[in-house]
Amino acid sequence: MPLIRVGLCWLCTAAVAAARPLPLRFRGGSAAALTNASALNATGEALDLNDVHDNATATANATTTNRTDEGLRASIKAYFRGAKELWGDVKTWRRLRREAKNGTNMILSWHERRVKSKTIPHSLRMLPILANPLPPPFGLVLVGIASLVPRTLLTPEFWTDNQALTFATEDGADVKRRHAKLLDALAAAAGGDGKTGSDGGLDALGDVGGAFGAGASLELSRLRRKHLIRLARCIRPHPPSRWSLHFLRTASIRERLADAARAMSEEDEALARDVSLFQNASAPLSPREVLEVCAERGLAVGGDHARRLARLERWCEARATLLSALGAGPDDDSASLVLHMPALLSALLEKAEEAVDGDELVVA
Repeated sequence: MPLIRVGLCWLCTAAVAAARPLPLRFRGGSAAALTNASALNATGEALDLNDVHDNATATANATTTNRTDEGLRASIKAYFRGAKELWGDVKTWRRLRREAKNGTNMILSWHERRVKSKTIPHSLRMLPILANPLPPPFGLVLVGIASLVPRTLLTPEFWTDNQALTFATEDGADVKRRHAKLLDALAAAAGGDGKTGSDGGLDALGDVGGAFGAGASLELSRLRRKHLIRLARCIRPHPPSRWSLHFLRTASIRERLADAARAMSEEDEALARDVSLFQNASAPLSPREVLEVCAERGLAVGGDHARRLARLERWCEARATLLSALGAGPDDDSASLVLHMPALLSALLEKAEEAVDGDELVVA
């Protein structure tokens, strides 16, 4: 019996110990306890960091979604606005065509000249999107796809304001690079060393003006083939490619340049008339057209519409001053002078604007 009682006591003690375990006591093992606590703290911090990262990711996704939605809305608005503008250009083109058939003598504005030359190509280019057979909710899918590559699939009427500014900035930078190469060739042809530096040949412009005044050394018939190719690369609004020019004869390049000079001279005269109308509180050119004109002539497109219009007005005034100083006019100016003039004027006006901005900074 005593043995049985001792066994029962031992079993009860073991059962109680198993049911309510005592806290562990580390003897000589404090480092292990600290290591376990540090691991638990690190795990908690990692979980907190994961929560912060998840919140940041959710915020970024929400921002991206909002921007995507805004971009889609802007593209859809630009699509309907562009369709309305293109339809207005079609009506203007039909009116001009009807007046031309009736033999009406009229002086076209810059906008009418541009409508006459671009309406048909732009209409044919946009016809697959405008006349798609899908119903309205599903037809907008084509608009969304086209808005991903607007410069390839859309005409300028259908660009958003941000896209138009971005493309005009790129076009203006490309025109400035071509103008810089042309001014290098021009300085060499005028008797310089051909090293114009970073200012694009501004040091030799006085000699170039004298050569144009004489009307001999810089005529198209006396320019070299390489100079003619660089000059043809500055034809607006659509210069020919460099490779196509290499396969043309020099005489053919001169003929193309002469035709382009006549068209550019008439366009500049129409632009000067339209710009002069701004002083009479009328607006023959829209902000988008002013942006396009500045980019084609290598003028800066930064700032607001008023600043771009001021640059364009100075360009037209400088053109008229140069023609009057050289004794040339719309009917008797040389083709070489007309073709070189955009590069000359844009470089001079850019340097003058930088000087004015520098003086304003000094005064401030």
